Amino acid sequence: MRRDVLITALKRVARDLKASNLTQMFNQASDHVRKGEKQDGSFVSFEVFQRFSVAATNYGEAERQVLKILRLEDLLSPIYWQQLLAKADATVIFAMRRAISFALDDIPKFIALLQQEHVEEAKAESQDLPDILRGKSLLTVLVAEDADEFSTPARLVRALEAVANLYGVLATIEGTNESELIVLACDSGSDKSFDFLGLAKVMEQVRKLILDIWDRRVFNRHATVSSCMDLIAKSLPIIEKINTLRENGALAPEQAELLKRRTIQGATQFLEAGLIIDGMADEGSFSPRQLMRPEQKLLAPPPVVGATEGDPGESPSPDPNDLTSEEIAELRRMAATSRSGPSSNRTRNRKNKGNAP
Repeated sequence: MRRDVLITALKRVARDLKASNLTQMFNQASDHVRKGEKQDGSFVSFEVFQRFSVAATNYGEAERQVLKILRLEDLLSPIYWQQLLAKADATVIFAMRRAISFALDDIPKFIALLQQEHVEEAKAESQDLPDILRGKSLLTVLVAEDADEFSTPARLVRALEAVANLYGVLATIEGTNESELIVLACDSGSDKSFDFLGLAKVMEQVRKLILDIWDRRVFNRHATVSSCMDLIAKSLPIIEKINTLRENGALAPEQAELLKRRTIQGATQFLEAGLIIDGMADEGSFSPRQLMRPEQKLLAPPPVVGATEGDPGESPSPDPNDLTSEEIAELRRMAATSRSGPSSNRTRNRKNKGNAP
């Protein structure tokens, strides 16, 4: 699980615990227990139950993991609420009150511990950033990996070079220095991610260019990535823009040609690596994880079942009993040729030289 996914889940759980007034409900029940008053479940508020239940319908795996670790998962169970209503056990009430209190007190501390330096400030474009990072915009690129699936170094290299090439082209057109692009942070979990920071006006165009790549991938969704990546790269609007700048004299012909080649290279690398950015999921009903899936050669192959430690993945030797008579004869001929080797050839050559006129 990546940091940003976990941080988002922690914030959502803390927000919902506060908004549903669970703390007040269990505090009230605990006070009654301390006073020795009989508990008949009347403290249970269906309004509180409804608020938290509605909020929890949008929980994903990350939020459910957070609730489980914080011992709050019973709040998602209707049976737990039914038992509270039927018989308010003091031990159960105190245990849930402690768990809720611990979560609300310590979740902010967990978030502060997990956050990477300057990432949240960069996302918010805060003025609290160091001077060298101000005026820049963040682009998060996701390297998606399914369960038990891992990227090769070649895929990660393509990912970094793809963004660098696309940024470099647009920075050149804008007349700015492409060295302003930096990798602010990277993370790994169920997926891998890279947080790129560059000049805001250039980064905005990089994002638009990536969404242009995505639009054309959706249009060619019935084809494999490898079969349509060249078509997608050459049909991007930025190519037409470069041609226009060349015709207007804003770019020299040689520079325009280099920029077009670099654009095609960057777009191709982006498709080859199967990269994803946030805006892709908002552009339609198609899954970026499916359409942008990279070629198998950029994913580490699964381990071979039954392979020994010293001989991983080696094919078993053929059984001689399974060979035909023709195959056995061919093997014997090859073995005889191998045994004769270069020495026999040299002997024949010497004989031929002795017989030469």
